[in-house]
Order: sequence, then structure tokens, then C-alpha cells
Amino acid sequence: MSAKNPELTRAKLLDAGFEEIYEHGFRAASLDSILARAGVTKGALYHHFPNKQALGYALVEEVLAEFMVERMSVPLKNSDYPIGALQRHGLEMVNEHADDACTHGCPLNNLAQEMSSEDEEFRKRIVKLYERLQGVVEAALRRGQDAGNVRQDIDPTRIAEFYIAMSMGIMGAAKTSQDPALMRGLIETANHFLDSLRPLSVN
Repeated sequence: MSAKNPELTRAKLLDAGFEEIYEHGFRAASLDSILARAGVTKGALYHHFPNKQALGYALVEEVLAEFMVERMSVPLKNSDYPIGALQRHGLEMVNEHADDACTHGCPLNNLAQEMSSEDEEFRKRIVKLYERLQGVVEAALRRGQDAGNVRQDIDPTRIAEFYIAMSMGIMGAAKTSQDPALMRGLIETANHFLDSLRPLSVN
């Protein structure tokens, strides 16, 4: 079926590549393991991706972009109360994904740490994805300001940049410590920071 359905084959390779790289890192990821996970031939791999680097670029642009931007966008989409939405998003992360975070960290942050100084094309794609995530948060904060639910004196661009950096740092600390309690404590502290962005008249 896969041979007659190139889109399915490509999707299998991307899914398998994501799992392998998330577990082992890009440089240690094995193409043979990716092929075994995907259940396809080496010829099928090279039909879609000329080399491992091209597979990695596609993972950032397609798999990680869809996974992370969608996960960030859903709770914030059309919300006039971005502070509460961001707080719930953080608690959801620790409640539903603490084990993955403590074992493997954040897939985007992992690639940023591993590959940004090694491969300029990786770095450019990672920066673009960070900017997309920041844009989602910034737009939500601006809607909150327009609705009177976010302080007018904050800069949504800077806060969005800081929030994404803070989130990546929390995931990195969870991976290093392998301690879900630490992750939960950091999320709670982040949520206290978010509380400070509310106007005094908004509970």
C-alpha cells in the first residue's frame, strides 16, 4: 500500500523520524531504526528525502510546527482571556505530559540546543518556528488588551518572547531533573508571573 501511496509513505517516515529523534537526538538517530519504525525501504526514504538533514528539516517545518503551533493555538484561539488560557495550558502540560518532559524534554528545545550551532539551515527553521509560537501568544495578549483583560502597559511582543523562552526553560529543567514535582513547581511559578499581567480590576 505504501509503495502506491507516496503521501502515506512520507507521513510514516516523518512520524518515525520524529519518534527516533525525540528519543535519541538528531545526530544519534539511526536511519535504519527510522526505516524499521516506518516499515519502508531505504529506497522509499531517499525517494522523499535525499539525506538525513532533509528529513530533519521537514520534521521541524511540518511535524513540529503542526504539533506545537496547534497545541499553543487551540487554547488561545479567539480568547479574550489569554492569561487564564495560558495558565490552563501550562497545567495541562504538567498533568498530561510530565513523564515525556522528564524523560525526553521538549522536542523543539532539544533540536535547538543540539543543532543551532551545528547547522545553519536547522537554526533558521527553528527560529522561524519559535517566531510562530511567539506570534500566537502575542496576538492573544493584544486581544486581551483590547478587551481590557491584560495590562495596557506591557509590551505583548516582549512578553510573548519571554513566555516562550520560559516555557522552553521549564521543559529543559524537567528533562535535567527528571522530577515532575519540579516541573509542577515551575509551572505554578510561571502562572504567578502571568497573574501579574492582569489589570488590578480583573480577577
